[in-house]
Amino acid sequence: MMVAGKWDRKAFQGVELAGKTLGILGVGRIGGEVAKRATAFGMRVVAYDPFLAEARARSMGVELVSDVDRLYREADFITVHLPATDQTRGMLNAAAFARMKPGVRLVTARGARSLPTPTCWRR
Repeated sequence: MMVAGKWDRKAFQGVELAGKTLGILGVGRIGGEVAKRATAFGMRVVAYDPFLAEARARSMGVELVSDVDRLYREADFITVHLPATDQTRGMLNAAAFARMKPGVRLVTARGARSLPTPTCWRR
């Protein structure tokens, strides 16, 4: 745009994080650090991790959900920090995307084996 001599400021605006809900899939070492930063930005943090104790979640300021569908319904942003295992592979599939809020933003820090199939990205 700059080379063309134009500046459309609205085309480059981001999204305010304060007041938004971050859903974290997997609250291990990295997921916990993400939660810490998200709360510092004024985000509500909901997390799904069957191995995270409720007391630990509370101490981190994280609302632990036992139903991953609830996280899908409520999150404005979803970040993925799960290992690629038989239990986690396929969690982000077309059905999961259909249950997410319109406009949800997905951030993943995992390799290709734990990502959804390309058809899910287009959903």
